[in-house]
Amino acid sequence: MTDQARCPVCGRAVDPADTACRYCGAGLPTAKTIATPPDAPPAPAPGAAEALAEELRAALAPGIQLLRPLGEGGMGHVWLARDPALKRLVAVKVLHPELANDPTSRARFAREAEAAAAVAHPGVVSVYQVGELPRSGTAYFVMQYVEGKSLQDEIKPGEAMPEPRARRMVGEVASALAAAHARGLVHRDIKPAKVMVDAESGRVVVLDFGISAALERRATPGATRLTAEGHSIGTPMYMSPEQAAAGD
Repeated sequence: MTDQARCPVCGRAVDPADTACRYCGAGLPTAKTIATPPDAPPAPAPGAAEALAEELRAALAPGIQLLRPLGEGGMGHVWLARDPALKRLVAVKVLHPELANDPTSRARFAREAEAAAAVAHPGVVSVYQVGELPRSGTAYFVMQYVEGKSLQDEIKPGEAMPEPRARRMVGEVASALAAAHARGLVHRDIKPAKVMVDAESGRVVVLDFGISAALERRATPGATRLTAEGHSIGTPMYMSPEQAAAGD
């Protein structure tokens, strides 16, 4: 007896060729999925990281003082920096040099800054400045520094988070996403690794709108699609059924 495809929402048997459940209308995960960029960065050329740091330091000075690396992911390096005029710490994210000539990577990097800057909400990371390095043309942006850990690191394996705290965090994330939706944006890759927990206040801040999409094309004039029709993008285990079925 072969296993039969079932709707992830109502549980009824469905035709594997369908993209939506004929009973409840939920999207079915039948479309080809494009995963988000991996957390592991591309292999850098020898000396590339040092050269990038020097170029970034020179380009930002004297308004922003680069301090030390904070980490790196699939799209870019993140540095801790200081704004001496406003006497505050900031974070600087710069696209990996290996991705600087890739149009899709550049577009997603730019969209992350533009989308975050468009949403004025305490639960969405603020963007202060965007630019390109003069010599290499590598894109960067300066954003709010959130001192703390990601929600992924905050959740201890095998331990339950106290219910009041969990409810508050869920409410804060939902409020941030609602503010983005009000601006015509959907995040498309919300997960614990994309949510920072501020060490001092305990509030949460949503990061990384790099693969966000316009809910309505008219909400973002000139917006372009970064995925082809019939494809979905995101992290499979966190996708909604509609997203897995390549629905907007």
